Amino acid sequence: MIEYMEEMDKLGMIIMEMLAHGLGLADDFFSKNFEEKEATIFRISRDILLVLLQRRL
Repeated sequence: MIEYMEEMDKLGMIIMEMLAHGLGLADDFFSKNFEEKEATIFRISRDILLVLLQRRL
């Protein structure tokens, strides 16, 4: 189970880098601040929302 969770963390980092790249941001824009494993999805959602809101203004 731990091995699965570690692989999912790695996959999550790859997805965050791809998402940042797709938004025209530095590839590590989201992943650089995710040393902690708690509440990751909430931080990502908040960061994405902030970027999208800034682009609309």
